[in-house]
Amino acid sequence: MDITPPFGFGSITPLRPDLKVLDWRNAPTPVEYSTLNAVPISLGESWMASRDYPLVFAENGGLMAVLGFADKENLYWKDGAWDNTVYVPAMIRRYPFCTTLVRIDGVVQQQPLMCVESSFVNDAGEPVIDNNRVPVGDFLQQAQLVEAFDRDLQMTAALEDMLRKHGLIKPFDLTATLRDGTQFQMGGMWRVDELALKEVAAKTLRTLIESGAMRLAYTHLNSMANFDRLLDRKYAGKLFEGMPMREATATEPAAPAAN
Repeated sequence: MDITPPFGFGSITPLRPDLKVLDWRNAPTPVEYSTLNAVPISLGESWMASRDYPLVFAENGGLMAVLGFADKENLYWKDGAWDNTVYVPAMIRRYPFCTTLVRIDGVVQQQPLMCVESSFVNDAGEPVIDNNRVPVGDFLQQAQLVEAFDRDLQMTAALEDMLRKHGLIKPFDLTATLRDGTQFQMGGMWRVDELALKEVAAKTLRTLIESGAMRLAYTHLNSMANFDRLLDRKYAGKLFEGMPMREATATEPAAPAAN
């Protein structure tokens, strides 16, 4: 059996009825998350996340909350933990539990396996599932969070695929301008094209609305203003104290120069 742990986990152990787990209720957020500059967001949590984070689509797929402007920059990491004044994404809250796909003899199994960070396995702990593999005690709510996040990510991917199929998601660059005129850019991100969205045929539009794809599109679009707030978070108290210090604008990537 080959089990690959998700980012932020060391080794992971599949849950068993006889497995005892140390108290996980106030587990510290892994320090590895301090270097994340983006985190996956599922449709079910997207509205909550859109209040605090800019949400974009990754080049290879996936709705992501942008956490910083540079590699390994997480502007929501504060005093050794995730900033508790903002919405904490489900991927972070699920720790120390996760689901993962397992390979047996090189074949990926279809059913995800519920696991726990191996450092939490200890005889001084308590079982979290019974002999029928049903969650017990406080773990029931945590298990529902972990499983719902896994299912919701799959649904989010399917809705994103619908938007891409109709040519509604396109790459963009972000240009941030500081008060002194200094600029920097970010690329590799994708967004919904509002002009293309306005030209969608009525039949297609109905399908997008009924499926939930339109909800995904507009939740993402409404969150884009949070790039300004992210820039404030990066430079607040460091530059131009007490003055407006940013403007972030999204544009289509420049066409490659002709040879």
